[in-house]
Amino acid sequence: MSLPCLQADQALRYELLGRLRVTRGGVDLTPEQPKLTKLLALLLIRAGETVPGDKLVAELWEQGPPRCAVASLRVYVSQLRKILNEPRETSPISTTSPGYILGVSGVKTDFQDFEALYTRGRERYGAADFLHGSELLRQALSLWRGPVLEGIHGSLEIESFVAVQEEKRLNCTELSIDSALALGRHPEVIEDLQGLLVQHPLREPFHRQLMVALYRAGRQGDALGAYRTARRMIREELGVEPGPTLRLAHEAILRADPARLEAAGVIPAIRHPLTAGPRTRACFIRHLQSLNCLRIACSCPRTSGGSRDAVLGRVRAGTGHGAVTVALVPVSEDRRTHSACALFHALAWRSPQGGCLDGPPLGV
Repeated sequence: MSLPCLQADQALRYELLGRLRVTRGGVDLTPEQPKLTKLLALLLIRAGETVPGDKLVAELWEQGPPRCAVASLRVYVSQLRKILNEPRETSPISTTSPGYILGVSGVKTDFQDFEALYTRGRERYGAADFLHGSELLRQALSLWRGPVLEGIHGSLEIESFVAVQEEKRLNCTELSIDSALALGRHPEVIEDLQGLLVQHPLREPFHRQLMVALYRAGRQGDALGAYRTARRMIREELGVEPGPTLRLAHEAILRADPARLEAAGVIPAIRHPLTAGPRTRACFIRHLQSLNCLRIACSCPRTSGGSRDAVLGRVRAGTGHGAVTVALVPVSEDRRTHSACALFHALAWRSPQGGCLDGPPLGV
């Protein structure tokens, strides 16, 4: 393989979320031979660990290895090293007494990027920052080009890795849709959910999300019809009734009861998105951090107290109009900042006018 001159500091990039692809500095280094591709995949999914030679032989020749399998494995490793060699002639593949190790130093992979974005998106979602959480989760999902290691078959090790990554993708998808529903983007997720349910007809969270999206889009009848379809499919395929969460969502939609819908794990949708600038947001958070007790103007008629951790849940649960007095217990500086940010986003849900906050919506 003839390669252009590459800089020594250009790292290898492995992409597994789709067909296996290897690049360095924009140059495609993906091996063409199926056995080399499979060998690289086996080393990649256990990168940084020793993979025994006998394990590689068993995975590469699933129908029974030939007599020369060990010698053939050495040849394949040698060919792979030539493809992956760095500009300074160092190889990322090392030989150990039981087998081989694919080094991870300076290496970039798309599934690690996915993990990082997914984790950050999940954290922002947990802090009720649905706008940034949704963007991070969308970025994570955009890294997927197709089924993991598409086209590589006949390996239990690879199939296990694929199953784990696919489940993470589905969990990320569910969280991304929940974020979109919390942001009031109901119509745009309906088509996505209908497509997802063709591929995953027994995944109940997708059925629940479709019901909620249809209901909030003003299509209560279609939402109830979606439940009937889900129930019939689950009973026919599994011989059981839908789970309690799906049944609770159905009951809430049937009664047009938002409180029951929230009890089914559905986050209330933002009614009037807040567009406060960074300066306003910073002032609000500094003001909140300085208080030991405050009165929050929001749509929550009940009076209750608790730590900052409990504030967000109480604001989210509010209906109607009124105010709530919340006692804030002393916590660390980092914890105050985190909770203040979470409360800022929670109050954004209930801002009656939308637009920019001219002053903090609270008074001691």
